[in-house]
Amino acid sequence: MTKKQKIQNFSDRLRQVREERGLTRNDLARKLGLSDSTQISRYENSKAFPPVPAIQKLALILDVDLHWLITGVHSPSVKVLSAAAEKYLRELGERIKQLEDKDLSFDLAARFRGEENKEAAAQNERSLSHLKAEYTAIVSVLKRG
Repeated sequence: MTKKQKIQNFSDRLRQVREERGLTRNDLARKLGLSDSTQISRYENSKAFPPVPAIQKLALILDVDLHWLITGVHSPSVKVLSAAAEKYLRELGERIKQLEDKDLSFDLAARFRGEENKEAAAQNERSLSHLKAEYTAIVSVLKRG
């Protein structure tokens, strides 16, 4: 499907992408954690609209842009990273680098003086660990696109 083609409704987008991925309704239902394909059939036949958490999971399972799945605005194979998201990711990477540098210079200076501030070092380590986990999660999502 090209960017110019716009599938008009959620039901049709869901069906098309499921079929493009080579999944049956039963396959998709299992991946979504449903016991059978009845609900998937209802979604694809416009008999029901999934709740937001289910739509988010569908987008992940089918590897399509969530916004496209709901609205049909973007191509299903293109994940768009906004300028704000790019800036945030860049700042997150810079903050990790600063904490790594700070941690190293703090440890070296403290050891040189024969002292250690374990509380500050532990806080830096927790911050660094949290930021690295967040960065890794964001990058892994982007790599799938």
